[in-house]
Amino acid sequence: MPTPRVGANRGFVDDVVIGLMLLNRARRRAVEQVFGLTGLTRDESIIITLIALAAVARQTGEAAPVHKPAKPHPSNLMLAAGVVKELGHQAGGAGSRDIPGFVGLIAFALVWRYHPLARGAAAAARESIHVAGASERRIRAAYGGVRSSPTG
Repeated sequence: MPTPRVGANRGFVDDVVIGLMLLNRARRRAVEQVFGLTGLTRDESIIITLIALAAVARQTGEAAPVHKPAKPHPSNLMLAAGVVKELGHQAGGAGSRDIPGFVGLIAFALVWRYHPLARGAAAAARESIHVAGASERRIRAAYGGVRSSPTG
């Protein structure tokens, strides 16, 4: 009968299971020593551990003050914009510096591709342009279609 071969995956799973068993045993011993309780069943030990963790979490949540993040200073925003621009040019290669607004175009393309509101906003803008054009045509038709010169 051939001996079954133990692969790296099976060895890893065995190590994880043994590690969890050791951690569970250490947790049960800690519960017994800290709370002075002996002869606990597995379920009782788990319940006491969960109660202790809930109490610690509650105290930690009450003790930690909640701070509102400060607004970034304009100089920090400018520095971050410069870093993003340089990173975009590094990713785009040497030819990207010849294209004006290269990083802005990439950012717009990413927003256009991955943000669901971007396409709706663009459709609304196109609709507004069509409405404005139709209004201009109606006004021109009503007033005889005379276009005024931009210089007056």
